[in-house]
Amino acid sequence: MVPYKKKDRQGHVISVEAQFQLGAKGYKQLAMRTGQYLDIDCIYIHEGEYLGRDRFSGKYKFEFIEDDEVKENLPIVGYLAYFELLNGFKKQLYWSRAKMEKHADTYSQAFNLEAYRKLQKGEIPKEELWKYSSFWYKSFDEMAEKTMIRQLISKWGIMSIEMEDAYTRDMSVIDEQGNPQYVDNKEVPIEDIVAHEIKTNANTEEFTEPEWLKPEGKDAT
Repeated sequence: MVPYKKKDRQGHVISVEAQFQLGAKGYKQLAMRTGQYLDIDCIYIHEGEYLGRDRFSGKYKFEFIEDDEVKENLPIVGYLAYFELLNGFKKQLYWSRAKMEKHADTYSQAFNLEAYRKLQKGEIPKEELWKYSSFWYKSFDEMAEKTMIRQLISKWGIMSIEMEDAYTRDMSVIDEQGNPQYVDNKEVPIEDIVAHEIKTNANTEEFTEPEWLKPEGKDAT
C-alpha cells in the first residue's frame, strides 16, 4: 500500500489515501499458489540475444549469452515473459525495449519518453531530479517486468479468484471503506499522477507536492 496526500492550494491536507500496488514478484507468487504453474518468469534480453521470429511458426528466436559478465555489460533491448503449466501448455511474450518505452509513454501520465532519455544522459539539473520520482523513471526494468507478467497472465494464464481480485485491485486507490477506486488508467501509479500535476500545472487545486516527493532538505513524511 502506497500512501499519498491530496492538498489544496494553501498546502492544507484534503485527504490521505492509499494505493494498492502489486509487483512482478507478487504476480509470480499468486500464479504459483494456483497450483497450475510449473514455471513463470520474465527475463531481460540483452543486445545480440534476440534473433527475430521464425518465418513459419512465428515463434521468437533467441541465442542467450552464457557468460554473465559479458551479458550484464550489454544494454537491455527487450523483455521475455513466459510460463509453463503443469498440463504442458507453454506461452511466451516478447516486447522490445522500444515497445515498452512507448507503452510507458502512453499509459503513465507522469512518464515522458523525451524526459526519460534526458535523465539517462544526465541532462536533468540536479535540483529537478526529485520531479522524476515515478517508478518508470527510477526502476524502468522492474516496471517493465511487472507489465510483461500482467500482460502474459491476463491474456493466456490461469487466474484463481485470489489472483483475479489482486489483478483488479492493482493500481487502485483504496478508500476508507476498503473499496477500490481507479484513476484514469490502471497502469498509472498514483505518485505518477502527482508528479505529472507538479510538472504540468503548478496551480492545480487537486494535487500539490506530496511530503514524500519533496527534495532532500525539506521535511519528509
